[in-house]
Amino acid sequence: MLHHRPRSLGLAVTVRRFGEPCPLDDHDLVVPGPGPGDPRDTGHPKAARLRAPADTLPAGHRPFPAVCFSHQVLRDRLGFELVRRKAPDQGTRREIDLFGARESVGFHNPFAARSREDKVECEGVGTVEVSRDRDTVEVHAPRGPRFASVQFHAESVLTRDGGCIIAGLLADLV
Repeated sequence: MLHHRPRSLGLAVTVRRFGEPCPLDDHDLVVPGPGPGDPRDTGHPKAARLRAPADTLPAGHRPFPAVCFSHQVLRDRLGFELVRRKAPDQGTRREIDLFGARESVGFHNPFAARSREDKVECEGVGTVEVSRDRDTVEVHAPRGPRFASVQFHAESVLTRDGGCIIAGLLADLV
C-alpha cells in the first residue's frame, strides 16, 4: 500500500519482496519494507535484509524513509531500546506531536522503540531528532542525516493527512 503514496507524488516506484535481490545503488531512494516479524530476531532473513539500508547510514550514500517494521529494525542501528508492548497497537489511531505538528496517525505495532531524549547523538550518524510520547517514551519518529523513520503507518486510512506526511518525509530526503 505504501508504494501508492510516492507514485501519487510523481515518483517512479519499483516494489521488491524482501527476498528478491535489490541492489541499493540502483535507486535514488530506498524504502525498506514492512513486517510482520520480530525485529529482534537478527537471524530472520527479513530482518537481516531490512538492516542493509540502516547499515549504509554512516556512509550517507542512500537516503531512506523507514516505516513500522523497518523503523523497528533501524532503531537497533540508532541505539534505541526496543520493547514488546503489553498490548499491540493493532489498528489504533492516536494524535501525536510529529516534530511540532499535531497529527492523527494509525499504529499497527507489537513493538516500540523508546527514548527519553528529543535529540540523541548516534555514532557514525550524527544528531538524530526524536518525536516521542513524553509519558511512555515510545518513539514515533526519528530523523537525521539522510533518513526519516516512522512507527505509524502514514499510508493507512487511519492516518488523516498521510499523503502530506509522506510528501514531507520524502521532500526532506531528496
